[in-house]
Amino acid sequence: MTEKTSSKEKKPVYKKWWFWVIVVVIILGIGSAGNKKENSEERREAQNQSRETKREYIKVDIDELENVLDNNAALANETYNGKYLEITGRLGTIDSDIKYISLLSTTDKWDIIGVHCTVKNQETKDVIKTLSKDQTIIVKGQITSVGEVMGYSLNIDEIIAK
Repeated sequence: MTEKTSSKEKKPVYKKWWFWVIVVVIILGIGSAGNKKENSEERREAQNQSRETKREYIKVDIDELENVLDNNAALANETYNGKYLEITGRLGTIDSDIKYISLLSTTDKWDIIGVHCTVKNQETKDVIKTLSKDQTIIVKGQITSVGEVMGYSLNIDEIIAK
C-alpha cells in the first residue's frame, strides 16, 4: 500500500488569514457595541439632568402637606401626587444603605408619618452622608404616592442643607 503525499500540507485553522480576519471583526463589533451602550446611557443621563434643571418645583412646608393629608387624603392625593415639590422639613430616618430618608415636621417633635424620600443617585447619597438627624433640610423631587396611612412618597432630585 502506498501513501499519497500531497505537495501542500493542510495548515491548522488558526494559521489561515481568513480566520484572523473573522476574529478581528468580532472583537471590533463587541467593542463598538459596548461604546454605543455607554454613549446612550450618558445621553439619557444628560437628558434627565436637563429636564431636572428646567423643572419648576412647588414650594411647600411639610406641615402644610401633613395638614392637607390629615383633613382629606383624597384631596392631598389629587393636589400633590405626581407633582414636583420643594419641601422644607426636618431630617428623620437615614437608611444605613442610603436608599431612603424620611422628612418630618419642623414643628411637631413626635411626627411619625412625614415623607418617605427615595434616593436615586450617588450625588444625593454623598450629600446625605454630611447631614445629621433632626437637621432642617430642603428636598426637591416628585411625589410618587399619597396615602392616609403611609403618608407621602417622593423621589429625590436634590437635597439642600439649611
